[in-house]
Amino acid sequence: MGKIILTTTASFAEAVSSSDLKVKLAERGMETILYDSFLPPFPFGVNDVFALVAGHTLKGEMLQVGRREAAIFPNLRIVSPFGIGVNHLQIPELERLGIVVKILPHFSKRTVAELTISFVLALARRLVPLTQLMQAGVWKRENAVNIAGKTLGIIGLGAIGKEVAKLGQALGMRILAYDLVYEESVWNELGVERGDQEQIIREADFLTLHLPYTSETKNLLGRAAIMKMKKGAYFINTARGGVVDESALLEALEKGNLAGAALDVFSTEPPFANEALTRLIKLPNVIATPHIGAFTQETRYQIAKYICDEIIHLTEKV
Repeated sequence: MGKIILTTTASFAEAVSSSDLKVKLAERGMETILYDSFLPPFPFGVNDVFALVAGHTLKGEMLQVGRREAAIFPNLRIVSPFGIGVNHLQIPELERLGIVVKILPHFSKRTVAELTISFVLALARRLVPLTQLMQAGVWKRENAVNIAGKTLGIIGLGAIGKEVAKLGQALGMRILAYDLVYEESVWNELGVERGDQEQIIREADFLTLHLPYTSETKNLLGRAAIMKMKKGAYFINTARGGVVDESALLEALEKGNLAGAALDVFSTEPPFANEALTRLIKLPNVIATPHIGAFTQETRYQIAKYICDEIIHLTEKV
């Protein structure tokens, strides 16, 4: 058998098998195998595994990859996430073993930004609850809110945050943002006002976070911060679940302090075994999606192609 690219995520396997990438790999003696655990017995030879693409399994789990997992596959030479998140990869341990860890460019920045703005529009016009009423045979027209002139607060003006700012500008929104890195010329070109986190939380009609999950950003939007949000404001999270105190968010929504929320990410994924999260996603003023920020055909293919090209490049060097 040739070299095996082992993947824990169906998204990568599907992107390869349904495109020209399958032939491209086959021509070089490689094949992709989907197997969503690191438990034997394996239906393939562990010595043939050259590359590992680690992402969410079919059950929604994110398997950890470190020294113990690498030891299972003695000829493993490259590990890549299937996306920008790397919390599940023990990078120093893998690199000490001589394994290349390939961090991906931000292919999904526009895709995630489009989802974020879709949430803004859907929340403002109450599209989900009104659709549900129609499906139940209820004709009930309700006032909504305009987007133009509203303040879009962005905490984290990195690659995704900048794309969100551009789209918000196109809708006529005031963009108020905070980031650790301030590039005056870039912010001026985007038409973004600079504020501190407290000002943004206090003034935003729509608040969106675009931050990685780290010890510094854990529960960045905590109970005290949520209590300072404008009454009737909306909260959007397409970053990571752990950056917001979800129990405090639930309380604010149930009490009517916030008008609604849209969540694509959760501290526990899938969230259904968590009582607080289950209550949260069932609220009528909450839109909940299963971490689909980067899930478009175009983006999936771009990511898969980049990974395959990097694997091919590495094989040609060894």
